[in-house]
Amino acid sequence: MSTLRKDTKTDVFSMKARWISAIIGGLGISWMFAHSYTFLALAVLSTAIGGYEFVRLILVKTPNTIERLWLTVLLPVLTCFSGVLIILFPEKGMVAALILYALQLPLVSVVEFFLHRDVLTIKEHIVDAVFGVFYLPFVHTLGFYIYWKYGWPYALLAVASTWIFDSMAFFVGIRFGKHPLMPTVSPKKTVEGSIGGLVGGFFGLWLAIRILEVFWNQPIFALWQIGLLAVGLWMSATFGDLFESVLKRSSALKDIGNILPGHGGWLDRIDSMLFYIPTLALLLLLFQ
Repeated sequence: MSTLRKDTKTDVFSMKARWISAIIGGLGISWMFAHSYTFLALAVLSTAIGGYEFVRLILVKTPNTIERLWLTVLLPVLTCFSGVLIILFPEKGMVAALILYALQLPLVSVVEFFLHRDVLTIKEHIVDAVFGVFYLPFVHTLGFYIYWKYGWPYALLAVASTWIFDSMAFFVGIRFGKHPLMPTVSPKKTVEGSIGGLVGGFFGLWLAIRILEVFWNQPIFALWQIGLLAVGLWMSATFGDLFESVLKRSSALKDIGNILPGHGGWLDRIDSMLFYIPTLALLLLLFQ
């Protein structure tokens, strides 16, 4: 998605479509940062769309409609319920949410025991479903917790920083990319694009944070903290990208959706963010 080599003119049009859809989408959802309930609604919606695509990926060879349906519904419900717990019980809501997610292992196991008889199929589907629980709703819950505990600038930073990294890596990869980063996983991602994402991500983070500090009217991060955030962003976003490529290749699905022109599916848009939010949450905890 982000570290592409210079290839064809199609890449240029794709980049323009990315910018246009990102700007329109950003303006469309920016108002949802204004209140905790609207932000939770955004997290639930993101989980629902991403969950639908994720279920398509992991159950591509499974015709069982019931299994597809219950897992597609479960993922956004978990995000919603966890967010409500955090709102209603500020002191212990996140702990309650963690327990809720831990309970999904026995819940998923019981459901899969009823849906399948083959031992290997049961094991495979339990692993896929439990991973999906932590990959999507749990990470979205962490994102909501960042909003709830630290404020909207930090939540906005989680979204904007991955967008900055992806955009810079994509642009540098098109112009200067020559050396594949991991050709067996994603042939078009390059070392040059990844480095461009790191450097551009640092300066983009620095600028975005300084702008946010004006609106927030208080300092957010020191320069050394921005450096750590940039390194964490670089590692998380790069491997988040590669992981989603692995998911698509293992499922033999090149395109999982086209919800945003130039971006492909919703998971294509948030794959970096899904790996970065836990990193950001940990760094925020250590910075306090």
